[in-house]
Amino acid sequence: MNKLVETALSQVGYWNKKTNEDLYSNTANKKAGYNGYTKYGAWYGLNPAPWCGIFISWCGNESGFLQDVGGKIAYVPNYTEYFNSRGRYHRRGSYTPLPGDIVIFGDEAHVGIVENALDGYLYTIEGNANGGCVAHNRYDMEDEYIMGYCETRIETGEKWPKVTISRGVYKNGSTPETVFDDSDCTMEIGELNAWETCTKIGTCGDKTMVIYPVDGTKKYKIGFVVYEGR
Repeated sequence: MNKLVETALSQVGYWNKKTNEDLYSNTANKKAGYNGYTKYGAWYGLNPAPWCGIFISWCGNESGFLQDVGGKIAYVPNYTEYFNSRGRYHRRGSYTPLPGDIVIFGDEAHVGIVENALDGYLYTIEGNANGGCVAHNRYDMEDEYIMGYCETRIETGEKWPKVTISRGVYKNGSTPETVFDDSDCTMEIGELNAWETCTKIGTCGDKTMVIYPVDGTKKYKIGFVVYEGR
């Protein structure tokens, strides 16, 4: 059993709350209904709220697989968009999911974590399910409620390539220009996680110079990319 699935299973039985009290109790201050207060929302910074997507991000963070599940995502369609843009979203019937994959339900209305797919059945762990709790569920693999799957590759252990952004010098015609980030960096600029994208703006020998966004801001950094991995 991979760590993401193990973490999700450890949360089965947790109920969302009527208020911000008793967030870390499984059943105290229980709300019979959806979209209440949760410890997952408190971690995300969004309470009360629909929390099926937040639950997946929380499990990813707790298990060390946050980037593998797409980072911090609350809105279900963003899971579909994220994985589809990377060629890892599959419609129901076109792919057999593995433990740790993400299942999209309905018209992108709900999302869960795949525990397993066995003998024609899909086993899941879902947040904000079954009346407002973390629940363990089973579906026929052909159930039309299943929309598709996000392939995380957690079970196979395949990692996204690491992309390192380094400070350097870009030769613009005959005049070398020193490359800085937005804070006048003098050492390594930083790391571009595997889910982010960058735009090529030039080359220097066999190196590629790129510009890329800084997470959570409207700023950009510039540097050379060195790809490590597949």
